[in-house]
Amino acid sequence: MARPIYEDEASWTREDGFRRDIEHWTGKILNKLPISYRVDYAVTQNGKVVGFTELKCRGVQSTKYKTLILSLGKWEALLSLQQSAPSLRCNLAVRFTDTDLWFPVFPEARELIEVRWGGRKDRGDWQDMEPVVHLPINEFIPFNKKQHEREAVQ
Repeated sequence: MARPIYEDEASWTREDGFRRDIEHWTGKILNKLPISYRVDYAVTQNGKVVGFTELKCRGVQSTKYKTLILSLGKWEALLSLQQSAPSLRCNLAVRFTDTDLWFPVFPEARELIEVRWGGRKDRGDWQDMEPVVHLPINEFIPFNKKQHEREAVQ
């Protein structure tokens, strides 16, 4: 039996708006990846892949929690892509209700993260609980929306 897909039209619309904003800010294109990649987008410039990014839209302010949780599987997928092509930039971009932030994915970041058991409990799906990484929000970098080039997705 296939796992249910919990994304809906509203969540796709939020993510697509964030994607379009990042493209506008950076001048790069975010190309949706097949689910087998476990990462949302390949970042391209002039048809060349220059990185990968995972997008998250959170319905809370960035100050509500000290950490952002991300599936360990997603974190590992980002790290694997980063390590297989070190010249490519991998990151996590998060839209909160009050700001947009990004976190560069690099092997040394393991010193900043904590792996715990966690996830969602509100849907009654046992697969929502898994190992997750806690990324300190104070280590995230704000998007500078006035710049046209961003390190976040170079």
